[in-house]
Amino acid sequence: MKKFIALLFLGATAFISAQNISGRFSSSLYTFERYDSLKSSEQYLRAYEMLNLNLNYKKVSVRSYLNFETDVMTKMESDPRLRFYNLYFEARDIMDIATVRLGRQPIINSIAGGVYDGGSLTLKKNNFKLNAYFGGNVPAYQEFKLIENFEENFLYGGKFTTTIIPNFQFGVGYVNKNFQPQKYTANRLNPDLNPIQVDIENKSNQ
Repeated sequence: MKKFIALLFLGATAFISAQNISGRFSSSLYTFERYDSLKSSEQYLRAYEMLNLNLNYKKVSVRSYLNFETDVMTKMESDPRLRFYNLYFEARDIMDIATVRLGRQPIINSIAGGVYDGGSLTLKKNNFKLNAYFGGNVPAYQEFKLIENFEENFLYGGKFTTTIIPNFQFGVGYVNKNFQPQKYTANRLNPDLNPIQVDIENKSNQ
């Protein structure tokens, strides 16, 4: 992971002589106190750093959006945690008609939203636009790795839109998103009202 991030930033030097590098970095802190009992508590100081970095060369870009979080005072079990929300390659206006994206990228439509690992193709000509995409769901906490059991965690779809009539936009789309929920154990009461542990498993993944 660290080697990949280093290569990403070192690769920025290849873009410097050509076009531009744009981005934004922000950092924030907040603190709270958590009580384990009336006389026992722990102080926390959470730190969040966000980086949005775009490397642009003519009609080609590498776009990224990541977040790093940890605690300065009391380390939590998950600290430190690095989340990759976006990291994809984009080539625009290929033959003045196509745009291609490969990597972790956003999907926004009226049915499903979020990010996925995969590819998308957009064709645009005059008043007509066609977008198609295919890929896998992102692992928990936006980890920088491909999700396991891809056959149960994938999505694909597309959308066709037109503005052939002035001041109107018409579109038709389709999304098939599959997500396999994780199993978990919960406490429940049996018929005699005694607590027992039950395995909870959601069979549906669509």
